[in-house]
Amino acid sequence: AILDAHEAYWKSLNKLSSLLKRFETEVGPCSGDDSIWLEMIAIREETNRLKADVLSLESRMQSVSGLMEAMAQTAFANGAEYAGICANERLLSAERQIRLAAQKTAMLEDILNRAHRDAVISGADKTDKAEERRPQNDVAAVDVGA
Repeated sequence: AILDAHEAYWKSLNKLSSLLKRFETEVGPCSGDDSIWLEMIAIREETNRLKADVLSLESRMQSVSGLMEAMAQTAFANGAEYAGICANERLLSAERQIRLAAQKTAMLEDILNRAHRDAVISGADKTDKAEERRPQNDVAAVDVGA
C-alpha cells in the first residue's frame, strides 16, 4: 500500500510539474487564464492529499516494523530462528523498497519546488522590469509634450 501511495503521489507531482512547465512556456506567469489556475489548484490539492496519505502509511509502517522486530525476537527466543530470520528479511526488503520510492519522490519534489521557485522569481523579475519601464515612458511622454 505504501508503494502504491508513493506511486500515486509521484504521478500527481509529475502532473503538477508538466502543468507548471506548460504554464511557463505557453501562457506566462502573469496570465489571467482561469482554467489553468483552476487545474493547478485541483492538482495541488490532490498532491497534498496524496502526500498526507503517504506520511500516514509511513507512520503505520514504523509501528509495523516495531511489532515485526518484537515478533522476530520472540520467535528467536523460543527456538524458531528461521521464522524470525524470514520475517526480518521480508521487513528489510519492504523497508528498502519504500526507501527507494521515497527517494524517487523526494527528487521529484525537489525538482518541482525549484521550478516553482524559478517561476516565482521570473514573474517577480518581469514585474520589476515592467515597473521600471513605466516611469521612463511617462517621463518621455512628458518631455515630448513639453
